[in-house]
Amino acid sequence: QPRDILCGAADEVLAVLKNEKLRDKERRKEVELLLGPADDTRYHVLVNLGKKITDYGGDKDIQNMDDNIDETYGVNVQFESDEEEGDEDIYGEVRDEASDDDLEGDEAVVRCTLSANLVATGELVSSKEESVHPQDSETLGIMGFLMDFY
Repeated sequence: QPRDILCGAADEVLAVLKNEKLRDKERRKEVELLLGPADDTRYHVLVNLGKKITDYGGDKDIQNMDDNIDETYGVNVQFESDEEEGDEDIYGEVRDEASDDDLEGDEAVVRCTLSANLVATGELVSSKEESVHPQDSETLGIMGFLMDFY
């Protein structure tokens, strides 16, 4: 089973075992409701394990003192709000809202010709010229491959 489910079940059983307000019969009944019926030896093993855990729940006086400190002195919390800042960027400069057209710019037209003369056994295999757009995905891949060598 997932770890968080097992940890939650163990916490619940431990809370029942550490509850001093319950009598032994009530504790056993609560544990059996959580884990299912258990024989005497298994239940006694759980009780003994629960007794070995001495730091469960912590010191309530220390916990209450921590709560009182928060209430007495308080904690300074500052919230950031986008509305208060207005149109300022991270440097404090106010900028107008830019539309998508302003951000795109003009597309540049680039005309390149890629040609290759492949020689196999001293013969010209291909002298055919083809025009390739430099932003095609194949062209970018070839350019990246060639940049590794140069």
